[in-house]
Amino acid sequence: NCSVAKEADIDLDTFDVLAQLYEPFDKPSLAKPDITGELRCELDNLDGCTLQCILAKLDPKELGVASCVSRFWKHCIATHEVLWRSHCKTSFAMHDSIPPKVAWSGFRRDSWQHVFIDTLRALCLDPAIVPDEVDYEDEGHICTKKSYYPDISYVFSRGGFPQGMRILWSVEVLCMGDEMRVGVTDNPISLLERNTLSIFEPHAWMLSDSVEQGFHAAGEHLSANPSFREAGADGSVDREDESSRGEFGGGDTVLLELDLTHGRRLSFYVNGQHRLTYHGLPESTSGFWYPLVVLDDSRDSVRLSIPF
Repeated sequence: NCSVAKEADIDLDTFDVLAQLYEPFDKPSLAKPDITGELRCELDNLDGCTLQCILAKLDPKELGVASCVSRFWKHCIATHEVLWRSHCKTSFAMHDSIPPKVAWSGFRRDSWQHVFIDTLRALCLDPAIVPDEVDYEDEGHICTKKSYYPDISYVFSRGGFPQGMRILWSVEVLCMGDEMRVGVTDNPISLLERNTLSIFEPHAWMLSDSVEQGFHAAGEHLSANPSFREAGADGSVDREDESSRGEFGGGDTVLLELDLTHGRRLSFYVNGQHRLTYHGLPESTSGFWYPLVVLDDSRDSVRLSIPF
């Protein structure tokens, strides 16, 4: 237990949210600080300039830890609008003005800290959409298909993201049969209402590891840099290499970057290596884009996390 919480009786919500949502690739898990009353007093008596310099050097997860130092630090961190606005701009390419509204009922815009935390919460997979055929764990970060039927199961984030944002997330493939797809959709409800093979789905843009491996854009199977499109032009695919073993598999981590700021690009990185970039996503029919995973076989399982 955190002695700070016992002595200062502070709300650890900020720490818990940031610590649970972040899955950094190169940092060990951060523990809640165990700080004596004497040290806490010294930390609370730091001058404002020194404290601001310390906070400016911390990443968002470390800020969650620092908010447990004392009620005074928690207040300073929560109300540091310039700091959280900077993290929103760096992590999600949000503009300095009022941020765009994320398509999630829990999204708040009353402070930049709330905007940051709720954007992360919106990137959890939504357990309310397909409750019968998929098991959800870890507050929506892990999902596992329970049976072979239905043939495919669509799972997607509970929040969508509008034009003007840049979002990154990773899909760790915990278990995979003969095929799986990862990407985005602009209309998640239509996926559930249509009886269409996912590779022909007009509302999905996906990297597919299957018999039809490669990139599928709104039902069209695209090869790398097709001759009738210039590289980098709308509707084109730039890729590093052709993989003989498939696009990805069990144990791999697929990082996706959805850049809706310039050119509407969707990029895929497998185990840190760039695989392909699709240029010229169309205007979303719903106004938002949602991270998407298509599960095929029983026990197919993925973990969605934020690579910061």
